[in-house]
Amino acid sequence: LECLQKSIRGIPSAEQVRTSDSPPKIIEVITETLEIEKQITGATSILTDVTELVRTESMRRDFIANVSHELKTPIGAVSLLAETLSQEDDPDTTLRLAKRLEVEAQRLGRIVDDILDLSRIEGQAIEAPDVVELNEVVNEAVDRLFTFASRKKVEIKTKLNANTVEGDRLQLISLVHNIIENAVKYSEENSQVEVTLDFSKDSSTVCLNVIDSGIGIPEIEIERVFERFYRVDRARSRQSGGTGLGLSIVRNIAIRHGGSVKIDSVEGEGTTVTVDLPVIIPIGVKEFKQ
Repeated sequence: LECLQKSIRGIPSAEQVRTSDSPPKIIEVITETLEIEKQITGATSILTDVTELVRTESMRRDFIANVSHELKTPIGAVSLLAETLSQEDDPDTTLRLAKRLEVEAQRLGRIVDDILDLSRIEGQAIEAPDVVELNEVVNEAVDRLFTFASRKKVEIKTKLNANTVEGDRLQLISLVHNIIENAVKYSEENSQVEVTLDFSKDSSTVCLNVIDSGIGIPEIEIERVFERFYRVDRARSRQSGGTGLGLSIVRNIAIRHGGSVKIDSVEGEGTTVTVDLPVIIPIGVKEFKQ
């Protein structure tokens, strides 16, 4: 109303208004003065719901800020290590610096790979879903993580009773791999990670459970672990090479396949990640974009 009053006085305006709904909507209000023969006869107002546009722009800014922050640390470390290495003559120190340089380069590579994976998953529609053998997907992910788990002295046990779903095989491998890798990463030595796969009673969905007895997640943090770059324990994540993108990738893949993901955890006791996937992707989900 205030915008229209301004326009009647010959003052065009454009502003955004937040509604009192829950969740609130953001409405862009543009008003123009109506004139006939240079005489103001009234005003017109155009209202546009820009909630999604504002949300997307905010996410884009946050993502760029987070990427810049996450890349800055390893890039700075690589630069400093390379400079120090070029001035070092002692063979033992040179070897130690070279190994540290390799670690930071690998960390940088993991961040870039995860960013590219997330970008590819968010921008790629599942136009022609395949029949995917989930048992094979889980076994492949476990095989890929065998060396990593062995170094951590963590045993991965599987109990696979379900099999086929409809979807993108590469994305589903990424989903399973990220969940199991996280479970191993935050487990203590000489512990187990249990992976189970089973159909629902009506065989319409498949339930994947990954259970660990690791450090767990504080209840207040559980919802935030799906945010990009969010880490419950930043010091431990840096030590283990985590990028903070794994569970964001998992959630995107699950939703894109018409499924869901949830976490049950007790701090100090362990975590269970559960993914439910429909056997057939529901219509309208294949084009999902966060």
